[in-house]
Amino acid sequence: MEYYGQSKTSYKLSDTPFKKGGEGSVYDIVGKADYVAKIYHSSVVTAELEAKIKYITNNPPSLWHRFSTTQ
Repeated sequence: MEYYGQSKTSYKLSDTPFKKGGEGSVYDIVGKADYVAKIYHSSVVTAELEAKIKYITNNPPSLWHRFSTTQ
């Protein structure tokens, strides 16, 4: 599966998510072992959420950690 980021960069995602939740699904990015992509369900996307995501991607912390929680 292929998705495009804010800067129009193309990312190939794994075929199946490794985590699913109420907001969306999280996928590995092929060839980028330290990164993941969260694809939100269209039903939860709001202008506020879009602004939050843009802020986070434009102001990343110095170190991202990949994690998964079990329920």
